[in-house]
Amino acid sequence: MTDLVIDASVAIKWYVREEDSEIAHRILVSPPRLHAPALLRLELANGLWKNWRKKLITIGQVGEATASIDRTIGAWRETERLLEAALKFSFDLDHAVYDCIYLALAQQLNAVCVTADKRLLSIAPKGLVVALADWTL
Repeated sequence: MTDLVIDASVAIKWYVREEDSEIAHRILVSPPRLHAPALLRLELANGLWKNWRKKLITIGQVGEATASIDRTIGAWRETERLLEAALKFSFDLDHAVYDCIYLALAQQLNAVCVTADKRLLSIAPKGLVVALADWTL
């Protein structure tokens, strides 16, 4: 596997200790090429803010995380260019467009999306997503 699409449920685990954070960190050790839609930056920032509100991380850690994500993801993709395919997934799966953006990108790249989102895993087309808990190099 040379290309992975990373969603926000995985990226947040690089910065906040959660279930399967250790597995998420393994992706960063000799990683395959990591791709993400630009939307990931916003979803990550929101997740970091939520964790700051719970006093699980500091404002400084939020700043460090938002600064480092650009170096971590090897290839950013414009969300707008994925919208048509994401909408199709959204209608077909009856699922939120912002989650389907990741599916659209994985499909476009002939890659797999790594996610910790249990609902997305349960409805996404087989072969397009892999559970973070099941991910191996």
